[in-house]
Amino acid sequence: MENASAAATTACERRCPHEQCGYVATTTSQLIRHRRSHGEIIKTHSCALCPFSSDQASHMRRHARCHAGHKPYACPHCDFLCASLENLRKHVLRSGRHKGLYLYECPHCKYQTNMAAELRTHYVSTHTQKYDVKTALEAVKKHLMKTTSGHKDSEK
Repeated sequence: MENASAAATTACERRCPHEQCGYVATTTSQLIRHRRSHGEIIKTHSCALCPFSSDQASHMRRHARCHAGHKPYACPHCDFLCASLENLRKHVLRSGRHKGLYLYECPHCKYQTNMAAELRTHYVSTHTQKYDVKTALEAVKKHLMKTTSGHKDSEK
């Protein structure tokens, strides 16, 4: 009898809370996925150090960098470092500090762009001996990252 009671309690815990919806999930992750279909934002990732929470693991990883003080992104034009690519884009493109300069510069020629996808396409179409789709993707990912020595990976 005890097992039947436990199963009934678990089923109630996995029942959709929306009125007129009789969905009962088998697992907690199924219930979360179902509740999102109702338009709910379920924040399953929470910071242990502050009230921040997110529904995406990548947002949680990015947030954790602010507590750790880790700043992997380096401005290609000055000593500015930051924890997110979004902040680096704002610094270079909107702050007015680097007017007329680009975020990405090809290390093999004079090509410049503000879009990572355009640099990847440039690598694959122009520098075909050096890059295929996979190596271009990796190179662009590392393009604005600094190494532990403080220099950008692309300067090595």
